[in-house]
Amino acid sequence: MDKIRRFMTFFGSLIVIAIGAIIVFTPSEIGYIIVALIIGLIITYRGLKNLIFYFSSARHMVGGGRIFVNSIILIDFGSMAIALMLQSSTLAMIYIIALFMLLGVIDILRSLEIKKNRSKKWILKFIKGLLIIGVGVVCIINIESKDVMLLVLGIAWMVEGITGIISAFNKSAVVYIPQ
Repeated sequence: MDKIRRFMTFFGSLIVIAIGAIIVFTPSEIGYIIVALIIGLIITYRGLKNLIFYFSSARHMVGGGRIFVNSIILIDFGSMAIALMLQSSTLAMIYIIALFMLLGVIDILRSLEIKKNRSKKWILKFIKGLLIIGVGVVCIINIESKDVMLLVLGIAWMVEGITGIISAFNKSAVVYIPQ
């Protein structure tokens, strides 16, 4: 990881910690709106960024079509998060929990891929994925209590930010892929 990427990871992790703190310390009526709005805006931003990347250079690359499809899906998910926020708080929270659990599954799958490459850092990513799925299950169990759900999600976001800061300062290994 180069210095710019380390700084961006560190800065992004600080933002995630701040979002988690905002979620924990705001009333539940406002907390779910903040969560849905932030997640919707982040996902939409990523989709738009990928779409701009596609039209600027990725359309000429191998796999460029996948980048285009992924960007459209991200824009759709982001706008759906914002639309659900305006409709129903319960639907918005279910959507956010589902996205959160999907991130846990992705972390587990990535950790298994890292394990195949014989790296020793797969265990932390695997545990993080299990914890994220556990947070989602706790939120689903307490779906009627928005206060508990927002508290758990806020703490999970703060822990995610702390792990991001730790990963920003970890030494990166060079991995050689055999041909």
